[in-house]
Amino acid sequence: MDWKIGGLAGIALLILGGFLYQIFGTEFILYLEPSSRIVNLETEFRVWDEVAEINFDENILPGHILTREQSATQTFMVSGEKTEEQKATGVIRVYNAENPPREIRLRATTRFLASNGVYFRTPEAISLPPAKIESGRLVPSKIDVSVEAMDPGESSNIGPTKFSVPGLLGTDLYDKIYGESFESMTGGEIVSYSEVTLSDLRQAEESLRFDLTSDLISSLETEEEDLIVLPEAIETQDLVTEASVEVGDLENNFEYRLDIEGQALVFSEDTLHQLLDRVVIDKIGQEYRIVPDSLYFDYRVLSFDSEDHLLRVNLKFSAEVYRDLTLNQWPEKLSGLTKTEMKNILLADDRLNAFQFRLTPFWLRKLPNSEKMVIEIKFK
Repeated sequence: MDWKIGGLAGIALLILGGFLYQIFGTEFILYLEPSSRIVNLETEFRVWDEVAEINFDENILPGHILTREQSATQTFMVSGEKTEEQKATGVIRVYNAENPPREIRLRATTRFLASNGVYFRTPEAISLPPAKIESGRLVPSKIDVSVEAMDPGESSNIGPTKFSVPGLLGTDLYDKIYGESFESMTGGEIVSYSEVTLSDLRQAEESLRFDLTSDLISSLETEEEDLIVLPEAIETQDLVTEASVEVGDLENNFEYRLDIEGQALVFSEDTLHQLLDRVVIDKIGQEYRIVPDSLYFDYRVLSFDSEDHLLRVNLKFSAEVYRDLTLNQWPEKLSGLTKTEMKNILLADDRLNAFQFRLTPFWLRKLPNSEKMVIEIKFK
């Protein structure tokens, strides 16, 4: 008899537990995936530090000025080149073997041609004494003269050799006036040096200014994640410009230092999103909303007035949009329905692409009241 009483008590407890679980443990979660599409839109807006809140009628966003200093020193390579040309020089012994003997004068810059084809010139006029007759034999006169190669470079650094005077070719003197050297010609070379140009200094400054402006944007965006900083809305003032060289210096590289103060007109990404929400409503319909994190921007700054702190921007943007699902209406609409009735309502709503739900305990045939419902939008 006792075991029967114990069994009935156990069954009663199970029924009571199930009843209490159904009341207090019921859970209904519904995920709605809206139908969406991509739209491409264009608008123009202004950013002004004289307004404190969004002006939706005139598309004006509040902005504010941030001032920061940036400094950088960098090493740059020199692009200019300076060439120094040196001509080989030396001494030629010039002979006069004219017979009958007479003085021969050669004008300044007379050319002498070495046996290997290299030309030299005499910088000054030459007076060759007449040859002598000794013991019935002609003894040519001779004189040492300085010469310089006609062309610069090492190719004129030649060893001892014979020389002719090409200007006398075709005359009786061609084989009577000649020369020879006993030592090498030296000093011919072409040397190139790196030379600092004005363009080098200007490019260094421009490069540093670009980097410092980029660093300024990064630092501002790091300070506040919500900030939008456009390069065109930054005005910079040079505080220090300093180069380790001057134009014309012969150096391979140089250091350039630039310190700037930058003023940026910045605005909030959240306010921009609010404005674009309104643009979407105005252009495609009151019921449309933008899918979070689906915006893609293409900014084009039309103008920036640094004195009035006023920025005009043309913005092309694409966004994934969906029709508002009015989440607060669904609990009351679905409360107390069977799962089949709920499915039919959701399938008939053309705003929806898909849905998922979870109802516990699983044996419940009807949905709980609205207080026990959780309804969320789930995007792809």
